Amino acid sequence: MNKAKTAAAVVVLAISVWGMAGRAQGGGRQGYMKPELRGAVPVTGAMLAPLRLVPQEVWYNALVQDPRHGDYKVGYLLKKLEADGNNLIITEQVRLVMKIYSVDFQSSEFTITETVSMDTGKPLEVVFKGRIAGYAYWFFGVSMPPESSVEMDKKAVYDWNRKKITVTYGNDPKAPVRSYAIENNTVPFCADEIFVYRQLGRQDGKTYHFRRFNLLQEKYEDYYLKYGGTQGKDTHKYSSVPPGWGETMVNSMWFGPPTDAAPNGIFQKIIANPLTDRYTTYLPTTKEDALKPVTPMLE
Repeated sequence: MNKAKTAAAVVVLAISVWGMAGRAQGGGRQGYMKPELRGAVPVTGAMLAPLRLVPQEVWYNALVQDPRHGDYKVGYLLKKLEADGNNLIITEQVRLVMKIYSVDFQSSEFTITETVSMDTGKPLEVVFKGRIAGYAYWFFGVSMPPESSVEMDKKAVYDWNRKKITVTYGNDPKAPVRSYAIENNTVPFCADEIFVYRQLGRQDGKTYHFRRFNLLQEKYEDYYLKYGGTQGKDTHKYSSVPPGWGETMVNSMWFGPPTDAAPNGIFQKIIANPLTDRYTTYLPTTKEDALKPVTPMLE
């Protein structure tokens, strides 16, 4: 795969970030279901609780592989766990950049912060902020237009007494406010990661079903996770399972034992596949290394 083709792949990657957009799979309920999902085990908040996770912060390099060049560094990912009273705050931040020579041809940065009750495992609040910026038509010989960008700022608040999710947009008092009914079996959007941190579901052949509200799309979705067994010493693999066929993503996570920097355990490798020619691989690193400049696709 040549550098131009790799760069084109990252254009798709930049709008399919790990986090809110990157982990989104299918839509809501579907008429057809793959046979392996019909016996999926429903995951509930009660299964996730109590959440006695220790605060930790892990940085990852985002890499796209090319057989000629090696690994292109295209950005970073941050996973952070914090405690706030009886609540757990989970933050994921991802920044991806496609650099052509000295120009940031396209970049995206998204942060999702979710507050979850430690006692019940229920979601309480989700905040999603993101920005995509870049140029269009550069590869097609058309003169480069001015830089354009799209920004998103949303918040969802879960009112379990009234069974209602309220979605607001930024700090503009004139912005519309939307509301949605809470389904009884709703789990946090990041419930799959909590599931892994809690060392749950380690049964070969079992698939687990998460029913969650996707703030970016503002609708419920079904997410499926399957245990892939032990990989090496004390490393466990989990992979998402698409609910059907067609354009979707498959994410795989290799979760390892606790370390001094990650007392709850650590994602030793994450592979996200946004239907490009090469997987995007996230590998743990230091903060200093994660924040280093990306590798230019062409220079």
